Amino acid sequence: MIAVFLKNRPTLGGCPKEIANALEFLIPKPSPFVLERFGGNSDGAYLVPYEPLVNVVACFSPGVRNSKRFEDELLARVGIKSHLLDASSDLELFDTPLIAEFQTFEKKWLGNESSSTETTLTDWVERREPCSTDDLLLQMDIEGAEWPILSLTPTETLERFSVIVLELHKLDEILANPDLFKQRAGKAFKNLGDLFTTIHAHPNNCCGVSKSLFGSGMKVPRTLEVTLIRKDILKGFEETGELISPELPHPLDIWRNVPGKPPIFLGREWRTAKANMRTIVRIAVQRLSYLFLWSWKPYVPIGLYKFYKRTHFRPKIVVKEYSDRGNSFPQGERPRRMAQDQF
Repeated sequence: MIAVFLKNRPTLGGCPKEIANALEFLIPKPSPFVLERFGGNSDGAYLVPYEPLVNVVACFSPGVRNSKRFEDELLARVGIKSHLLDASSDLELFDTPLIAEFQTFEKKWLGNESSSTETTLTDWVERREPCSTDDLLLQMDIEGAEWPILSLTPTETLERFSVIVLELHKLDEILANPDLFKQRAGKAFKNLGDLFTTIHAHPNNCCGVSKSLFGSGMKVPRTLEVTLIRKDILKGFEETGELISPELPHPLDIWRNVPGKPPIFLGREWRTAKANMRTIVRIAVQRLSYLFLWSWKPYVPIGLYKFYKRTHFRPKIVVKEYSDRGNSFPQGERPRRMAQDQF
């Protein structure tokens, strides 16, 4: 079914085969899922398919950097508990308190061996959620350390995750250099590609975008956020639902991860269907918003800018209703999905 949507998309001729395959994997594919945003309205928010979340038992979040808005909202809206990991974070510095019985935190790095200062993804998952039949969610932003983790994590661990929300770093370097790709990311892309399908992509505007890769016309952001769904789950939903072509940018995507930098948009090579008028207008509005409201930021005193961020980007998440509940949420008691609307 997906092949029909890809038929008329520009090809990646000129790219080495393994890099072309990686780019094909990153291009969002049609799915029957309605995406919803979790994690607020600024950097750290991600789009996730709601329907598969109903069966997710827990979220694993390495690299939280003292912020757990995403995990708080998962608990408040869907009743999903979370396990957090970050050696650079401290509980007393978190923007919201840890919620007993529903959130755990370990001051460790995610690595390729377990010790007193780090843990492997496999050991972490088996320690916190030992039941191998439970579906899990992985939300990972670990500043480039994702490549060795995804390369060396066993398939048996990766396939426990029904949904993965992932921030990929240094893509412009990795996908422009076949030797570097093979050394750093080739195995990671193969592991993900064997098990998952990309259904959404959002360029983080923090670090710019590459030039055309190997003359193909394809440009990649240095930092890209992707939402992946396990293939068996996607196949099950495809049989009962109508496929929705991805919108790039999606109506619920945050406009700019870094407000003071210009927005980045994925080009036509990333699309499985021609951009509709709503998408074209959305891009124009975001460009004009930056031009008139933010392009003069370098001339604003830094103190005033910090005050604006502090007063305009506070999380508004309510988790109190679950603070005195048990460890599990009966299916009928999980909160219903909350409608969201953003142009």
